[in-house]
Amino acid sequence: MAKDEHATELWSPLSESPEYLQAIGLVTVEINSMEFLLASLLGATINVSPEIGRAIYYAPKGATARVDILEEAAKAAITDNPRLLAGIKSVANRAKGIFTERNGVAHDLWAIPAGKTTVHRGSVEQLRVADLKELDAIVERARELKGRCVVLLARLTLGRQDQGDWPATLAEMRKRSKS
Repeated sequence: MAKDEHATELWSPLSESPEYLQAIGLVTVEINSMEFLLASLLGATINVSPEIGRAIYYAPKGATARVDILEEAAKAAITDNPRLLAGIKSVANRAKGIFTERNGVAHDLWAIPAGKTTVHRGSVEQLRVADLKELDAIVERARELKGRCVVLLARLTLGRQDQGDWPATLAEMRKRSKS
């Protein structure tokens, strides 16, 4: 195959910035595993196996539509426990915000402009210096939301009855189980 002499014009300058490639990849991986837990949460919410919950959840191609299904299923299925329903609604709303951030990461132009040495992101008309801390924060929000999903899954698995002061985070759940 003949080498395209213009191919080097189309290479991503991010290949010279592995820390950004790693951070962008981590955003994708963490949000994917967050969605896996949201899909499992849907199954537990409607009293079907996690596999069936995931099959239903992943049927729509848009992430926001999938979370809308979880939220609507929870409203229909959880009529006896307002705190549990509020927890699922909170997770759904926060997931939508994380998806918006992920879309920005995925659809921004990532570049090192001519004459610059720093990675930028945005649109051709409005590039700004990229910040690894911004990507790290998205990953942390996704991880924290995954922990909340695990707590909600435990509540649904153990029963929907109001069990008093239940932990809001995975870390709090682990801490209480050790004492």
